[in-house]
Amino acid sequence: MAIRVIQWTTGNVGRRALRAIVRNPQLELVGVYAHGADKVGRDAGELGGLDERLGVVATHDIDTLIASGADACSYNPIWPDVDHLCRLLESGINVCSTAAFITGRTMGPDALARVRAATERGHSTLFGTGVNPGFANLFALLSTQICDRVDAVRVTESVDSTDYASAETEESVGYGMALDDPRLLECTRSGSVVFEEAVALIGDALGVDFDEIVFDADYGALMQISRTTGGTFYRAQDAGQLSRALAGLPAAFTIVRKHIDLASWFAAGGGLLIAAAVALSLWWNRARRKPAIP
Repeated sequence: MAIRVIQWTTGNVGRRALRAIVRNPQLELVGVYAHGADKVGRDAGELGGLDERLGVVATHDIDTLIASGADACSYNPIWPDVDHLCRLLESGINVCSTAAFITGRTMGPDALARVRAATERGHSTLFGTGVNPGFANLFALLSTQICDRVDAVRVTESVDSTDYASAETEESVGYGMALDDPRLLECTRSGSVVFEEAVALIGDALGVDFDEIVFDADYGALMQISRTTGGTFYRAQDAGQLSRALAGLPAAFTIVRKHIDLASWFAAGGGLLIAAAVALSLWWNRARRKPAIP
């Protein structure tokens, strides 16, 4: 029997999750939550970028979705809504979330207590995941199991966000703010605070108690790289300017082959060496012909 699933939102992550649900024979799509009014009433296949119509219409009515008899919800908004999560969980719907949730420690004690109470009332579960934070941290933990000693765990993410059309996500961490804006550091910290949960998860799994989890940001690194390499540093005031700057960059590295004739340089160098050898030989012969002093 297939697991009945609600797809919550159809943005960058949500529409990909929707397509994965449709492709999986063990899952059955029974509802779609529409975040924007322009998506209400549209077929899930259209919203997911599929060529077929699925007969499941997107809605903004949470009661209708709960009444669908769903077993689980693929929850993919940009930011979690505690009220929505609690309604799903207390209705007995298990939630798999990619919305800034790994352990819930940064939600605040009141919000986390509400979520826990909702899971207890509905006998449901909430699983927080994603690429990073999420699976990347689990891969790091798995890697420690082949080590006889672990001195440090480092998870590094390098991202080309050229095609990541989500202004809300980029602006939440400070895109478009001036580097000397006093609010920038706190904006970046609050927008990426879920990574603290990932760090805590790794520590808990390894039995490590951290004295503290520290956040820092180096905004000057890109400018320094551009100066060192002779490149150009772009300061975008909004997501649109950033997209236009990135669109003007080459999509791949280009190797330029330039032919330089070194034969003349080698010939000149050889001539100098020959001249030096002749001069040295003449000097040596003259020195040997000098008459001895009686």
